[in-house]
Amino acid sequence: MFAAQALMWTPMTTTALTSLRIELYPYGTAAFDTALQLAGAAGGAVMISAYRPPRPPRDD
Repeated sequence: MFAAQALMWTPMTTTALTSLRIELYPYGTAAFDTALQLAGAAGGAVMISAYRPPRPPRDD
């Protein structure tokens, strides 16, 4: 799985940045990296919440 992701991110970054003018590369890289970090955080939160054991019912 990790090897597939490693092979996926380089072409995706190249494709995303080739549509920009050269003076916009730093901004495009920053935006792409920010989106990558947010997606990783959201994916981690979803995985943790999906795989945690259910809470026992409360006796109120």
